[in-house]
Amino acid sequence: MSGVVILLSGGLDSTVLLHHAKDSGQAPIMALSIDYGQLHDKEIGFAREQAHGLGVDWHLLDAKGIYKKIQNPLLGSGEIPKGIYAE
Repeated sequence: MSGVVILLSGGLDSTVLLHHAKDSGQAPIMALSIDYGQLHDKEIGFAREQAHGLGVDWHLLDAKGIYKKIQNPLLGSGEIPKGIYAE
């Protein structure tokens, strides 16, 4: 048995890939989203809606515990770096 697993963030790129896989007749398709405590968690809901709307099996991996002690702007703590990479 072959199939496709798509890491579905709910953002534009992964959503387009999901639709492309579905339109291409890839089967079976499983969509996997990861909740790591990101600030933009509304994308998880969008991922779920897209997968269910296409009849694709969708799973959510709760990985928030892994990131509890990490200071990171994506998680709402820590500073967003400023500057230019060349510097």
